[in-house]
Amino acid sequence: MGKRIFSFCLIVICLLMAGQVFADSEAPAEAYVKGSETPPYPAYQRGRIYARCIPGDFLSGSESGAKTYIYEVAKEGDKLLYSYDWYDEVFLFDDHYSYEPFLSIVRVGPHHPRGHVPREDQLAIAFYKDGKELSKYSALDIVRLCHKDPDSVPKSVGHYSLIESIEGFKEIGRDDIFDIKAYDGQILSFDIRTGKVVTKEEIDERKKDWEYYEGECNRVGHVGDQLIRETNQAGESVWACMTDKGRVVLQPRK
Repeated sequence: MGKRIFSFCLIVICLLMAGQVFADSEAPAEAYVKGSETPPYPAYQRGRIYARCIPGDFLSGSESGAKTYIYEVAKEGDKLLYSYDWYDEVFLFDDHYSYEPFLSIVRVGPHHPRGHVPREDQLAIAFYKDGKELSKYSALDIVRLCHKDPDSVPKSVGHYSLIESIEGFKEIGRDDIFDIKAYDGQILSFDIRTGKVVTKEEIDERKKDWEYYEGECNRVGHVGDQLIRETNQAGESVWACMTDKGRVVLQPRK
């Protein structure tokens, strides 16, 4: 009788462990296509740029054979803009309406990476501008930006949680940022033009800048597009607007 109870308990434990392993297994990666986002105006041209993403060898965990292609839609045959030897979640921001047009490519790694401790060699997020890499952040970088200990990440049998959700592109005046919600609920913001982290204090200052320059535009009597952000010969970011007398560079906020 005792042996039967022991055998039954052993079977139950094995089944529970098997269930946990199965629940923690990864779904096979699949090829996908994703279109670009644009500023709020005009919405009808969203998807002018798109990414075609092809996974590599899923079972080995390597990126062998992985490819990401970035295309521009054309009337006769889409134009290949950039290609990369990796496969991940991709987000595109196509700002080709501004005076300084650019294409932002954001590459996001696994939300629940393999292992139990965040590492430097695990990609969390990377930023590209017009095809060139601006910056990249590892899983360990994300934990540090949250001011947490690496052991603080929630863990399962074979993975740990790093990114809770993608908040996506946000417009702060004419500044564009990309937000992610980390595993602890913190929102991390990145400037897609530079790839640098943007703090809450810096976002507040940018909002104040926008309000100030909007007021200055109204004061000088703008026509057409309200605000133009551009880079002067010294490499500094300046704001201007068009008036009936021509382009006017606005005085910076003190």
